Amino acid sequence: MTGVVSKTMRCWLCAWQLTETSAVREGRDGHKPTCGDCARIRYGPSPPLGSPRPARRPDHDEIAHRILGAIHSSLPTLPSETHHLFEVLVRRAPSLATVRRFASGFGMHSSSLQSRFARAGLPSLKEYLAMVRLIYAARYFEDETATCGLVAYRLDFSSPQSFNRHVKARLGVHASEVRSIGYEGMLARFLTTLVEPYRGQLTQFNPLPRRLPSIGVK
Repeated sequence: MTGVVSKTMRCWLCAWQLTETSAVREGRDGHKPTCGDCARIRYGPSPPLGSPRPARRPDHDEIAHRILGAIHSSLPTLPSETHHLFEVLVRRAPSLATVRRFASGFGMHSSSLQSRFARAGLPSLKEYLAMVRLIYAARYFEDETATCGLVAYRLDFSSPQSFNRHVKARLGVHASEVRSIGYEGMLARFLTTLVEPYRGQLTQFNPLPRRLPSIGVK
């Protein structure tokens, strides 16, 4: 039997209560809504593979602009190649879960790119990517209705548990505590731990072996 009804559902992972008007198919009553359902109902259906998820669109550019502006204020003489690398990293961070994917955009092996950071006496590229992604997480958490499940979805983590393990490893706190650190607090932590102590190295740093074509930063 198929009919259109209004249903109240609760996500079994994040416990967020949802009201959805949907076509209810036979057997649908046994379905347990997940965080994917939460995001689909709140932000619309998932886009085709390779497209940005709708949940990222509202403030993505604003977040990237703020982070890049803070980097430029701290390092106004950053070499152009290094600036380009950071711009790509910051703008693509929500969908870049691994250094391998990032390096492939420049036609490089991740080991080669990471070794350049090590030889320059800089923290690993993985550290920079992880911290920028956590800045996005803190910004997403400014929505009071955002759950760990929804933030994990926006950052392409496989599950809220995976996101929580990542935050615990990086910050030593539970994912829910990223909200209390806040967007500005996370941005300040990024600058004071990964940018300002390495001004000398970064202003002399050329991470790319040659001038490579842009990979389409928008």
